[in-house]
Amino acid sequence: MSTLHVFRNDVIDWVIATDPADATRVWEEHSGDTYDADIYAEWLRLPDEDTLEIDDGEGGARVEKTCAELVAKHGRGFLASTEY
Repeated sequence: MSTLHVFRNDVIDWVIATDPADATRVWEEHSGDTYDADIYAEWLRLPDEDTLEIDDGEGGARVEKTCAELVAKHGRGFLASTEY
């Protein structure tokens, strides 16, 4: 089983995936669109100890967690976006 990590694309979208190719699949599954590498930035893996402050999805409260904590809580999938 591959290890999950947090990936970001140009500080717009964050996903939890195994590698950049899987990050693209996660994004496409979430959006229903094709990920165009000519338009969107390449996926960058964030270190597990980096922290992110995101909306917890429960009433708009912001929480700060390490990438490792977010992976453990959410598993593989779309995590957050600054666009929506």
